[in-house]
Amino acid sequence: MSLEELVAALPEAAVGDLVDIFSSTGITPGRRSQHAHAQLATHALPKAGSFSCMVCKKNFGTEATWNAHQKTARHLSAVKEELKRERSEAKKTASNPVVADAQMKARQIDKVASSNPSLAATVLWSVGRTFWEHKRIQDAAAALWKLIGILCGLQDTPRIQTPEAVTLSPSQVTETLYLARIALARIMVQYHEDFAIGLYLDAIEGKFGSWTEEALMIAQMDSFTSALAFSRNVLDNYILPHAVSKKNEDPAAAKRRLSVNLRKVQSIFLEIAGVAAATESIADSTMFRLLALAISEAEARSVDYAKTCLNLADVSQSTDWVMYIYSLGYRRIISRAISYGLHVKL
Repeated sequence: MSLEELVAALPEAAVGDLVDIFSSTGITPGRRSQHAHAQLATHALPKAGSFSCMVCKKNFGTEATWNAHQKTARHLSAVKEELKRERSEAKKTASNPVVADAQMKARQIDKVASSNPSLAATVLWSVGRTFWEHKRIQDAAAALWKLIGILCGLQDTPRIQTPEAVTLSPSQVTETLYLARIALARIMVQYHEDFAIGLYLDAIEGKFGSWTEEALMIAQMDSFTSALAFSRNVLDNYILPHAVSKKNEDPAAAKRRLSVNLRKVQSIFLEIAGVAAATESIADSTMFRLLALAISEAEARSVDYAKTCLNLADVSQSTDWVMYIYSLGYRRIISRAISYGLHVKL
């Protein structure tokens, strides 16, 4: 199935609380149920290997026990009841005047896009947020998918600015496309994780450049030091240029802004790493954890550095890597403690 077909097959509405898919910082998205249309966020992802069924409110230690639970009569009955609530929620939200107005705007968007794609993109972003706030999953995903298409068109063929037209700058197009892809990935991770990973990678490449293929190859190398060196190079040449502060900004304020921007990027990298690890895409998970490690190193955040080392060791399939990563993490903790004058007992 294509991504457009998958979006059309999503449930109309959700029951319960939803994560903020439009956040510019990393979140913990849910994972799907195996049931084709309930498609509920039955997985929480605090880390790879942790499984929970949000329908039945039960936790499982392994994927095998989680899979077995999905086939039990009690779970199937709970899913059936959840579907009923889902359909009830869909009917309720469909009658909401705010939702009805957003649906009308979405239906008219093709006509608007033909004459003013920037205006259409602005409307779709607002409409997508409205749909999500009212738990209209399918409508939100469809709006984001159409928004991505319009923004890609604006990147390929920028329009001439006219006084009467709403015009997005190239930087606005790039940033909105990045956030729209991340938002759609956060929806799709509950229903089709492979497409979600693809959207995450498209978002990163669209904003920070085409280096992910080489980074994936490097992440599978025997040498951890080479992989980390490549991640530092990516940080210096691709990430930092997008995180720099405004021109003529006070140096202290510029440093704070740079740190905030890097932390946002790092949190997105760790989000993608978590999703990739949960879907057994170990190379993707390793790559993004390496990049997160490079950011912690550049920011001289010892605790974050040590934590990322331990998380990286958890997904590494190389014994040599694991030993080296653990030594890096513990050395950083010890040096930090010594710098504070603490006594460290080895």
